[in-house]
Amino acid sequence: MAIVQVTVSDTLDELRRERALDPLTGLLNRRGFEEFATVRLQAPHAWPISLMVVDIDHFKKVNDTHGHLAGDAVLKTFGQLMLATARQVDVCGRLGGEEFLILMPNCDLEGARIVAERLRTSVGTAVFDGLPKEWRVTASVGIAEIRRGEALLELIARADEALYEAKRSGRDRVNAYRQAIAGV
Repeated sequence: MAIVQVTVSDTLDELRRERALDPLTGLLNRRGFEEFATVRLQAPHAWPISLMVVDIDHFKKVNDTHGHLAGDAVLKTFGQLMLATARQVDVCGRLGGEEFLILMPNCDLEGARIVAERLRTSVGTAVFDGLPKEWRVTASVGIAEIRRGEALLELIARADEALYEAKRSGRDRVNAYRQAIAGV
């Protein structure tokens, strides 16, 4: 009976992991990201906490010019670059489409900016399967540091606002959320 219980438990754990992962990138999907991030946000020793929202610039052009298989290859490589850039304690996920998240415990806004610049630079210099070698993929990044009592979705919204400011400012850049952006 104990062997059956262990087998069932292992099977359930595997199903939970599969349910939480994006099969293309190997990153957490939105559901998995929210579950893992919520746990990290509740850890009192994890403060300060920052969040990156990352978007691949002009991704639709990749799909339209080189096809969806090339687009999928870009997403897969991008996920690998994220994991290579992130620290072991960070929570990496795919929000959807070409938008990604990295929750960074024990990381203030300046630390997040350093990691974001490292990711942005590695994306800009990477060679992506399915694309001509001269084709340059870039990414825009918005970052925000959590406020006491702030919910995950509020933090995501502020980082997303910073991302859209980075896009309006010319793309291929990192932008930190500042109260002045929101007019607060």
